[in-house]
Amino acid sequence: MKNVLPLPRKEPEEEKQAEQKAKIIKFPEIQVTETAEPGSSKRPRVKITTHYLYYRDKKIPISRFEKAGYGKLLRLLVKEIS
Repeated sequence: MKNVLPLPRKEPEEEKQAEQKAKIIKFPEIQVTETAEPGSSKRPRVKITTHYLYYRDKKIPISRFEKAGYGKLLRLLVKEIS
């Protein structure tokens, strides 16, 4: 006598697809608000003169950067930031 194994039951295609669908979550809307004081104009964040670098209301001598060999890099950075 042969051993008879029951065949696996096939589920309808619609049920499989319904189970596999991912739940869609909406991305929250983001609003960016700029909080600028009325009447104030935007000042440049970085300013470079012949002897000093002005950054965040600090006066930094440029000679520090030039002695270390970063004079050209400093000027390029100031140009990009401004």
